[in-house]
Amino acid sequence: MLFTAGALQYIESTVAQLLAGLTNPPPHLLINRIPLTRRRSSFVTLQNGGAGVQAYRISNAREFVEDLGRLGYREVDHWKCLESSAPIPLHPDLSLSSFDGFHFVREPHR
Repeated sequence: MLFTAGALQYIESTVAQLLAGLTNPPPHLLINRIPLTRRRSSFVTLQNGGAGVQAYRISNAREFVEDLGRLGYREVDHWKCLESSAPIPLHPDLSLSSFDGFHFVREPHR
């Protein structure tokens, strides 16, 4: 099982790109607190973390699910993470009021 909570947006590669390179990918993905947009394509913004500023990816929700589907993963569950948000002061139209969470299961090869 792969479990991640609030970290994927800081990694340069997408989770689908990381999994595609594995010989034996995990049968379950539990992905929590991922920022996804339904308004536009994926984009990168900056997050002010107080002591520093870091790049931060906001992925397109449809592309995120489709990319994992191409690797044989099926969405089992989806939820909203209301405790997380992504305000983007200079582009409020791109701000997120909540993040997403998912459980995916890898379908066996037939």
